[in-house]
Amino acid sequence: MGERWIEELFEKEYPALLLYGISLTHSRFEAEDLVQEAFYRFLLIYDSLSSDNYRGWLFRVMRNYFYDGQRKEKNKKKLVKYLKKEYQETTADLLEEFIQSDEREALFQKIQQLKKPYQEILLAYYFLEMPIQTIAEFLQLKPNNVKVLLHRGRKQLKERL
Repeated sequence: MGERWIEELFEKEYPALLLYGISLTHSRFEAEDLVQEAFYRFLLIYDSLSSDNYRGWLFRVMRNYFYDGQRKEKNKKKLVKYLKKEYQETTADLLEEFIQSDEREALFQKIQQLKKPYQEILLAYYFLEMPIQTIAEFLQLKPNNVKVLLHRGRKQLKERL
């Protein structure tokens, strides 16, 4: 067999393949790409095909190639949507963290202006997130004394803010 039978096959099957491609894609240009891809793959392996049902093979390749493209496009859209969502969440988190860090910085500066016992208790309670019992043990005070100093420190801090 020479190359002439491949040309004849192409001329014979092209209109039907194109019509099928248009029915899949609703676009002549995309349909032509499908036909071209099917024949390209055919040329790569035609000598290893076992049956003479080349027409069925070409249609099947076109269909599979089309659905593979659709699946890839769908996955790409999902990925873009996911990345866009992640970017927005990350940006929102960074912005919130930045705002909180500015607020915490301002709060820290105001606490630094208080007297020593109030500074230590407020910093330990709010910035180090220590429970009152731990603060009491650390400063060698009774828990009730820590509560009173915490209340007074908050009151002074509120006046400064």
